[in-house]
Amino acid sequence: MFISMIFNKKAFSLIEILSSILLLAGLIAIVVQLSYGNNIRVKKARQLRKTARLLELKMTELKQEFQGKDIVNLPSEEQGEFEEEENYFWSYKTQALQLPDRSLILSLIQLPDNQLNSQLVETLRSVLSDTVIELKLTVEYRSKREKEFSYSLTAYFVNYDEAPDFILSQISNIIPRGTTL
Repeated sequence: MFISMIFNKKAFSLIEILSSILLLAGLIAIVVQLSYGNNIRVKKARQLRKTARLLELKMTELKQEFQGKDIVNLPSEEQGEFEEEENYFWSYKTQALQLPDRSLILSLIQLPDNQLNSQLVETLRSVLSDTVIELKLTVEYRSKREKEFSYSLTAYFVNYDEAPDFILSQISNIIPRGTTL
């Protein structure tokens, strides 16, 4: 009688047990994949935040270093590494402000292309190239184990001491004195 009760009892079949195990394994795989993807995103966000902080710190340092100096004579290139951050490197390049071709400028401001206007635009281009410098700062991350990346920041430095007054008044309307874009 006892033996017949054991065999009459309902039990799970082998197929039901295997399908339950497969379903559970699939759910575990999905959770692990989501967790791994989230960890990668968190790590990338930390690297981006660190890179943005390093860009900001280096740009502030360069701004203080160049303040009061003749910006036309700044080094055209320089590079180095961050002492406090391993695998992070910086570099910058400077160049005079590059304005478009004379005829393009005249067409944009809708002036006829005559000798007076051409001479005016060329004078403006010459003055601006001597008073405004473009600096492109790049921070790079280099590691043998991880993917390398770099981010750049561009700023314009204005030499207020060298610019003619009529240019200064116009530049000051756009870029207040002491401001780095």
